[in-house]
Amino acid sequence: MSASKVDAWTTSTVGVAPTPAEGETGFSIVHDRPLVEEGAVTNGRIAVTPPEAESPGIKVQPESYSDSGPPPRLALSGCLMT
Repeated sequence: MSASKVDAWTTSTVGVAPTPAEGETGFSIVHDRPLVEEGAVTNGRIAVTPPEAESPGIKVQPESYSDSGPPPRLALSGCLMT
């Protein structure tokens, strides 16, 4: 089994809000198609509350790291972080 490699998050389908003040919550709005296309509708939102998170709410960490779970060990090569 294999998965697609994620190198970056393309935000063309996301209305990215600025990072709010610490302790306040902001939202990046996710749409079904790029915002420049007519008829884009929302599919949901990603909430961000600093200092734990910053806009747009998700970032890609592409580095490799060791699996610390039970065997069989997996080759881990990055993750999505909120």
